Amino acid sequence: MMHKTIFPFVAFLAALVSAQEFTTSIVKASRAFVDILSAVNTASAHVNEKRQTASSGTISDVNPHVYFSSSVGVLGCKINTNRVAYWREEVDCDNICVKLTNTTASRSVPLLRIDHSSGAHDISYDAWKYLATGNPAAPGTAITGDAMGDLHYEYLPADNASP
Repeated sequence: MMHKTIFPFVAFLAALVSAQEFTTSIVKASRAFVDILSAVNTASAHVNEKRQTASSGTISDVNPHVYFSSSVGVLGCKINTNRVAYWREEVDCDNICVKLTNTTASRSVPLLRIDHSSGAHDISYDAWKYLATGNPAAPGTAITGDAMGDLHYEYLPADNASP
């Protein structure tokens, strides 16, 4: 009869040990998960730091364009199409507005990036004309003009690019 009493007790102890081992495993897994999250946060901070260091610079290959389209869903009837840009990099929330400055002529213009290009820095003809001459493009005029040389760019908060 004694073995009938001892067996449930032994089974209870075995279950308790299994529960403790299970709890220990959960705690170890939780600690590993916290370590992984910490590593991801560190990597993310490093990427953001790199992005901020590349938030301005100089470019020399700015091309004027009259027509634009957008693969990111920008409606041309809702924005100022005279102040748009295609840039080499993908558009995201941190680089949707870029200010171009012709440092020689002390003129700058904020542009809304509506898509990315295959390799050039393309901007609306009106913005290009303003940076080059200080005057807007006249309606119906052909794209004319030489390269402006180096332009300074700087990413701005999105509310700096008017719609």
